[in-house]
Amino acid sequence: SHNGLTVIACLSCYRRHLSPLPDPDTLTRFYADPDGFYKDSERRFAIDASHHHQGLWDALYRWEASRLALHLGPTNRIIDLGAGTGWFVKWWSDNVGRAVGVEPSPVARSHSPVPARLFPSLEEASRKFAGGNPVYLRARLVLEHLVDPVGVLRAAAGIPQQVKGIILTVPNEFSLLQQRIVDRDKTGYWFIDKTHVNYFDRRGLDGVLREAGFEPIAWYGTHPLELWQLAGVKYIGNDLIGQRIHLSRLRFEKAMGRTAWKLYGILFNKLNWGREIICIAKLKETS
Repeated sequence: SHNGLTVIACLSCYRRHLSPLPDPDTLTRFYADPDGFYKDSERRFAIDASHHHQGLWDALYRWEASRLALHLGPTNRIIDLGAGTGWFVKWWSDNVGRAVGVEPSPVARSHSPVPARLFPSLEEASRKFAGGNPVYLRARLVLEHLVDPVGVLRAAAGIPQQVKGIILTVPNEFSLLQQRIVDRDKTGYWFIDKTHVNYFDRRGLDGVLREAGFEPIAWYGTHPLELWQLAGVKYIGNDLIGQRIHLSRLRFEKAMGRTAWKLYGILFNKLNWGREIICIAKLKETS
């Protein structure tokens, strides 16, 4: 518990989440309201756009595309769930094939470089892909915000198009590095984000995917940001320092390319280091 928020290890759904769970309608309004999740976001949008114009996200996007083709087989179409302002949708459309995004927030859609390719619902987005090649699904930093992540994944798996599989990214919680910070600082808790409903580790994400009808086939990690905190660079709770560290990470990944992601994969699978978990999963075969 921290700042009035309590995270529990739930025995009924086998994942960690806020207790009590927020009301889904209230949460929907929070993300749609200009004074909710995206309040005072103009600077955030501007920084994000600058990073994309510099190509700082290209290394991640190229790596994601290569992993999808490697593990799930090639296709050129993808639906990005929780697309935000749609920069990944733009990159895929410019470099790979066809992409659309699902983004409920009118605030995020209004700041998109590709607003015509973003839709408020999965149904509307999937209609753009009637017939033709199979599709990938993508959800980056989305599931932690949802009251019913299993239901959302089931709905995505059930669209009329043939779904090859999904690439998912969620924050990696309760890692060894985080425990070291808790022990050193004697806080008794790890960082609780007030906008997160779910707190995933590998086991919890595996369970959610399998319950939704997916079978995980590959696991990776991202940059272990907690190393900075352990080294004395106190970015938690300091947005300015956090933004500088994030920029350094993006520059490192741009310089190193796939080598950075190979390193991250080793660190995650050997040590559970990595601020985020990336999982690629295919749909389970049905008899």
